[in-house]
Formats: sequence, structure tokens, C-alpha cells
Amino acid sequence: MKNLTLYKFEFLLPVIVSILYFLQVKQVIPITLYVIFASLTGIYFFPVKLLFDKTLSNNHLKNKLLEIISISIFSIIIIFSIILLYEKANVSLKISFEILSIVNVLLAIYYSMIDNRGNTFVTHLGFIVLTSAILGI
Repeated sequence: MKNLTLYKFEFLLPVIVSILYFLQVKQVIPITLYVIFASLTGIYFFPVKLLFDKTLSNNHLKNKLLEIISISIFSIIIIFSIILLYEKANVSLKISFEILSIVNVLLAIYYSMIDNRGNTFVTHLGFIVLTSAILGI
């Protein structure tokens, strides 16, 4: 997956999703456009990146598990963003989303201090922007 240009710019995907979320909440774009783009982004992170990422096979077991958890958190955050568009008043969904956001921040701190993976750290920062946009609006 290193030859793929999307891999180098995957940190922009959650930022674009957060911009689309903001535009959808302000009713500039239709909800279907956001749902389609967010779904494609979620599909990119969970099955595609998980199955075709060559760096996962080169890591130790601990790093593989953390990378799988990170990819899962990415796709779950995107799924929750789609669900929260329709169910804004559900408190249990919001609390679950906040817990996922905290786990995402902890993983970002881990990747910045311990593992030193720049691309994964920046992708976590992009998802922090997405979660703050969803929680703030």
C-alpha cells in the first residue's frame, strides 16, 4: 500500500468528512452526499486498509494489535457520525461516541510519544478534528 497515493494523504479524509459534516448540518449539502462520502471513507479504513496494508505484516504482535484497534476506531467513529446525524437526542450513543473520542486521543498520544509513526499520528489528529466537529455542533 506504500505505492498508493491515498495512503500518503489519508489524514485528509477525516478532515474532509468533518467539513462535509459541518456543511450538512448547516444544510448546504444534502445528507446523502455526506452519508456516501463517510461510508466510502469508513470502507477505506476498515476492510481495505486492514487487508491490503503491507506494514501490518512487518510489525510485532503488539504493534499489529494497536494498528488494528486504530483502524477499527477510525471506522467506528465514521459509522457513529452517520448514526448521530439521524439520532441526535440519543444520550447513550453520544456517551459511546465520547468514549471512542477519548480512546482516539489516547492512541494519538501513544503514536506520538512511543511508536513514532507520523502518518498514523496525523490520521488520529484528523479524527480528533472530526470528533470535535461532531461533538461541538
